[in-house]
Amino acid sequence: MPELACIGDTETLLIYRALGIPAYPARTPAEAAALLRRLAAGPVAVVFLTEPLAAGLESLLQAYQEAASPAVILIPAASGTTGLALEAVRRRVEQAAGMNLL
Repeated sequence: MPELACIGDTETLLIYRALGIPAYPARTPAEAAALLRRLAAGPVAVVFLTEPLAAGLESLLQAYQEAASPAVILIPAASGTTGLALEAVRRRVEQAAGMNLL
């Protein structure tokens, strides 16, 4: 079974730990990037990454979007959403459908 992991702030990670998903705290986008690279080198197929940490990692996230694995899914942090995750979904839907369906 493919492995899941989550990278984010301590408060956001509580729910993932409660669900038994390995959770890795990061305070800065640089820490998140290092964790993401380490997880991508292993058996992890899906990484959940909080929006605040993803904000500084556009080029790295683009590289993983074009790769087969891992899938990097942006999620809101416990402190709220920045809209980055919804924007990413909107772009992918528009790319797949040829128009903005959202």
